[in-house]
Amino acid sequence: MKKLALIFSIIGIFILVLISNLSEINELNIEEISKSQLNEKIKISGKVSDVLINKDDFVVFKVYNNVSYIKVICNCSTIKKNQDLIIIGRLTKYKNELQIQADKIIILT
Repeated sequence: MKKLALIFSIIGIFILVLISNLSEINELNIEEISKSQLNEKIKISGKVSDVLINKDDFVVFKVYNNVSYIKVICNCSTIKKNQDLIIIGRLTKYKNELQIQADKIIILT
C-alpha cells in the first residue's frame, strides 16, 4: 500500500512539473507591467540599451520599446547594445524600481 502511494505521488509531481513547463506565458508590453505582477513570470520583447557588466558576474541592462523601458538582470555575458530580445523572467523590485530577473533570453538580432 505504501509503495502504491509513493508511485502515485511521484506520478503526480511529474504531471505538475510537465504542466508548468508547457504552459505558455503571454507577452506583455513594457508599459503594461505593474507592481501587482510582482513575483510573477512575465514575457517581454524589446531592444537593449545601457548594458552594465557587474564585477560579480551578472549583467544589468535596459530593454525598451517605443514608449518605455525596464531593467533586466541576468547571468549572461553575450548581451550587446541594440540587440532585439525576448525575455522570460520573474518581475522583482529593487530600490523601489521594477526589474525582471531573466530566466530565459532569446536573441532575435
